[in-house]
Amino acid sequence: MTTTKHNHDGPYGFVACPDGCPRGAELAAGAPPRRPAWTERLGQSDRDAAARRADLAKHFASDRHNNPTNPQWCGRVCTYGEW
Repeated sequence: MTTTKHNHDGPYGFVACPDGCPRGAELAAGAPPRRPAWTERLGQSDRDAAARRADLAKHFASDRHNNPTNPQWCGRVCTYGEW
């Protein structure tokens, strides 16, 4: 979603929107505030760690890990995820 740049000259940028400001009209209509692109990466390492924990839990609960009669059994020493 592209938004109109919202910048009014004033101390610290805290100035009431003048009438006719296009971004002010977008915000009044309920548009979300703009965020810097780098904020999309916040929490990514937490999401990656959660996905890894879920993947390991799925493997260790699987028949491949727990059933010695399975032809694809991990063996006595499972190294899944140690890469």
